[in-house]
Amino acid sequence: MTNSIISRLRLQVFLFSYILNCDAIGLQANDFYVENLPLLPQSESSMNMHAGYLPVNSQNDGSLFFWHFPKKFISDKSRTVIWLNGGPGQSSLIGAWTEIGPFRFINKDTMVVNNGSWHFYANLLFIDQPIGTGFSYAENNRFVKELDVMAEHFVGFLERYIEIFPKLLEDDIYLAGESFAGQYIPYIAKAILEKTIAVETTWSHHRKWMD
Repeated sequence: MTNSIISRLRLQVFLFSYILNCDAIGLQANDFYVENLPLLPQSESSMNMHAGYLPVNSQNDGSLFFWHFPKKFISDKSRTVIWLNGGPGQSSLIGAWTEIGPFRFINKDTMVVNNGSWHFYANLLFIDQPIGTGFSYAENNRFVKELDVMAEHFVGFLERYIEIFPKLLEDDIYLAGESFAGQYIPYIAKAILEKTIAVETTWSHHRKWMD
């Protein structure tokens, strides 16, 4: 893939006891289930997809949009690839629907299976970020101007995602992307690792390690 920047990182993914739980934000996995997707090929009608919005923090700066596709076949180890398009400002759904996702559009009325999809042996999580990108939105024009703020928002989103989809903690996590994602990914990985270290020293009995 031209100018593709892929960073395969074994991240220590964490779960905090003090962040918002599902009851507090009023959301459960079923609230994000994708039903009756138009044009979905009949052979894939049973695919268990999830998509929707989750806030980046409690200050209501905005919410990120995600779309999750489960892996199709059994693999030796459970993996999730988190895919980010670059730009900056380019929707990661471009990656989902024209590059590595399960489906491709032949025309506006026809969707087909992508035989080169990455979802055959890995779960795929596409995230429109930073806020204001693609279907994601920023509240009161609080758009991101610095990469460290982008990373902080991403970690906030990930905390809430894990609360609703805790099975992510069972997977090896890979951050992948293209173009300006080569700038996003190092900042995100650094923010995750730094926060994991902070939790280890204070809430070590609550940590969840991925190795």
